[in-house]
Amino acid sequence: MHDFVSINREKLQEKWRQSESDIPLEIIDSPYRSVIDPIVDFVAQFEELHPGVFTTVIIPAFVTRKWWDGLLHNQTTLFLKTALRAKKSRVVTTVRYYL
Repeated sequence: MHDFVSINREKLQEKWRQSESDIPLEIIDSPYRSVIDPIVDFVAQFEELHPGVFTTVIIPAFVTRKWWDGLLHNQTTLFLKTALRAKKSRVVTTVRYYL
């Protein structure tokens, strides 16, 4: 499993480099497939390092072919948006990602 993660990480980093984006890529390790706390912690640390900066967080919302699949896939999006909106100096938005 570790090799699979390493290979995918490297592929993602290479694609990001090829995109020539001026936005740095940050890959956050998360044990147990939990994403809420690591992302909220990352955003909080970023805001501590950059006081007074207005933060925008963009979260993908998966659009599935069957409505009931959306119930499974978008729960994380809902919980993450709720956790991140706790601070008023943040903009949290979703962008539809069609599967």
